[in-house]
Amino acid sequence: MGIRNDSLVSVGARTLLVAAIIVVLLGRREGPWSAVGRIVSGLTCAAFLLGYINPDIRDDLGKLVVPRA
Repeated sequence: MGIRNDSLVSVGARTLLVAAIIVVLLGRREGPWSAVGRIVSGLTCAAFLLGYINPDIRDDLGKLVVPRA
């Protein structure tokens, strides 16, 4: 498997893990902010991993960090 496939597998595995953690957190009746934090963390991780292998996503993420005038 190349780096592209490894990154996609990593994003998929992390997404499943975050979903399982959210289900556990909701089952414990903890505050919703804990679940929201996990969702934001998972989305951020996925965006950066996909940006590593996709130039279009990388350009979009770069605009968030260094806005062009």
